[in-house]
Amino acid sequence: MLFRSKSFRHTTGSALSAIWPAHAGGLSRRSQILMYHSIGGVAVGDRTGLYSISEEQFTRQIEVLYQLQLDGLLKIVPFGQEQDGSLSITFDDGYRDNLTIATPILERFNFPFHIFLNPSLIESHESGFLSEDDLRILKNHPLVSLGLHGYSHRPMTSLSADEVRSELKAARDWFSDQTSSQAISLSYPHGSVNDGVISLVKESQFLFAACSKFGPLASSSNCFRLPRIDLWSSDSDRSFRAKIIGSWDWMRWRT
Repeated sequence: MLFRSKSFRHTTGSALSAIWPAHAGGLSRRSQILMYHSIGGVAVGDRTGLYSISEEQFTRQIEVLYQLQLDGLLKIVPFGQEQDGSLSITFDDGYRDNLTIATPILERFNFPFHIFLNPSLIESHESGFLSEDDLRILKNHPLVSLGLHGYSHRPMTSLSADEVRSELKAARDWFSDQTSSQAISLSYPHGSVNDGVISLVKESQFLFAACSKFGPLASSSNCFRLPRIDLWSSDSDRSFRAKIIGSWDWMRWRT
């Protein structure tokens, strides 16, 4: 999902977050999932650079999370194991920098993380995406868990039911070939989802799926519409922390 003006959105969001009631102490009751894309590279179709976060920015953000965990305000957990006071880290698409840049940073802090792989992007053999050799490293990494991000990267709501079934089967077959395991998690390409797509995802034996709706998890969260906290290249250290403690939660009504 792209936006015409990241500066306008960020400026407006910062102003609203300044008056939105939130505080660090509330982290003990929050459960949230972070959504990243490329770290130190360029995200596909990211014309504004919104989802292409620098290595330095990512490092500072992980350091913030580490300090919050040291302070006992939150706990970093694997995706799918969220609970009160927890946060999980996810990446969409399958960029090679998730391995070469993000992984060493997360290893320093022993933080688990989840990568949603898109087969068509990886099969393109473009240098920016993970290779089959890279996947062999990731599937055996103790901090890494893997899921799927569709197959062709087309929005599923634009496809017929049979096309969605075909996409999901092809993706699951590819995942099985690459990892010798079954995919149980999914994130929707472009965040595109509706009730019909969810029904087909359940039919295809996925157990949970993440979308692009902004916000923390709630007791009422549908496990096939798990919201996430969207991170942008325009996030300052201050706005990153504000998103984590809930000052940007007003966006749940916008996205």
